Amino acid sequence: MRRTLRVGQAIDLLFQSDEENVESSSSESGGDEFEDPDFVVENTSEDEQAGPSSTPAPTPTTSRRRSSSRLRGDNLSEDKQAGPSPTPSPTPTPTTSRRRLSKRVRVENLSEDKQAGPSTTPAPTPTTSRGRSSQRGRGQTKSRSPAQSAAQSAAQPQQSSEPWRTESDPDTAPQVSRFIPRRTPGPQVDLHSTYTPKDLFLFYFAADTLRTLCRNTNKQATINQRKGSKYQWTDIDVEELHKFLGLLMYTSLVTLPSIQDYWKQNHILSVPFPATVMPRDRFRTISWNIHLSDPEEDVKNDQLKGTQQHDKLFRVRPLMDEIRTACKAYYHPKKELSVDERMVATKAKTGMTQYMKDKPTKWGIKLFVLAESKNGYTLDFNVYVGKAHTPSVHGLSYDAVMDLIHPSHLGTGYHIYMDNFYTSPKLFLSLAGMKFGACGTYRSNRKGCPTDRQNALTNKSQRGSVRWIREDPLVFVKWMDTREVSMCS
Repeated sequence: MRRTLRVGQAIDLLFQSDEENVESSSSESGGDEFEDPDFVVENTSEDEQAGPSSTPAPTPTTSRRRSSSRLRGDNLSEDKQAGPSPTPSPTPTPTTSRRRLSKRVRVENLSEDKQAGPSTTPAPTPTTSRGRSSQRGRGQTKSRSPAQSAAQSAAQPQQSSEPWRTESDPDTAPQVSRFIPRRTPGPQVDLHSTYTPKDLFLFYFAADTLRTLCRNTNKQATINQRKGSKYQWTDIDVEELHKFLGLLMYTSLVTLPSIQDYWKQNHILSVPFPATVMPRDRFRTISWNIHLSDPEEDVKNDQLKGTQQHDKLFRVRPLMDEIRTACKAYYHPKKELSVDERMVATKAKTGMTQYMKDKPTKWGIKLFVLAESKNGYTLDFNVYVGKAHTPSVHGLSYDAVMDLIHPSHLGTGYHIYMDNFYTSPKLFLSLAGMKFGACGTYRSNRKGCPTDRQNALTNKSQRGSVRWIREDPLVFVKWMDTREVSMCS
């Protein structure tokens, strides 16, 4: 409500002067108004003499801080004209005076409001130059219209308020999809034939893939020699590449401090096998030049850095795609599958290196892997290359699972198990639409999971207590162990 206050009263509150100085200063003061969201100071004596003004009163749009400084400047000029006061009083600091003035005026306005009673005509809210309300106090909040509140409530997912049930309550489970695999589960090779370790290796490193690696490696060696490399190079063939890959596997099984130690002679750590396969210098030159992709295509891909077309895995994609295809071709899984992360140990600065404290291998390149639950065979995998340029609609965990599940290759009726990083009602409903079952632990703050229901588990619940809720095809289960365990299926 708009309240008026004499200039003399404001000066009395600010400078605590006697009545004579107040009357002289109020009679000499000009017509400036003290504009404030809570009250307005007006010179009522001049208004009574002049009558109603033809010019409309200015809208209070200035801030409280500017108007306070304007009032103090006017009061100081009036004090100089009135002369020294016979009883001088100490002048308080401007900050303290401003705080005291605002507090006292608010108290007086509140007392006047109580005496006057409720007003029948609400005063218009003064607005600032930016169009915001100047009466937005510290404790006040914006009010929402009923239409906005209804729209926001309609945008929220409607969840059932059904309380948690116990293990003694009956449940009606939905019908489970039949297990219909595309092929007979198991190895997709002739089980009556005899295979050597090299034959099994060539299932995943086909001859065409190895020839491509040899061709790209020879191109890379030629480029390095043009740049000034001084080692001798002869083109590598498929047979020599087999030997090189065999030595790589050997060095991963037999660990020595450095590569040179595998070719040491007459030493306590000497191992005779590597020298019988390949000379040391030849092994080192191949390792310097081994290249999986076409070097000429690498230049084109590097020019696309910073764009969505750039492929961070371009240099390893020829071999990686062949291995993924072979993993799905030579084995068909049984009913139970699992999705999880896997770390390939490395600390190289590739831009894709991740750290996972809960994994045995904490530093490395992270893979999202689809594997069979019983024997751990890798059916498919994707490499996590970092944050994508385009934001995901359903999140990384949802996309990681859906990119690995292909009903056209697997069939239907599979059961997929996962941890709480992946589990969400949205993912499970999507898998159910593809006739896949799913089960996994979940995080209570995941969107769509039941929260704030009656009869929930508490810290005082006994160990072994069970609560469950069924919502359409999904069932949420909580079990009290040393702490609460949440699962969804």
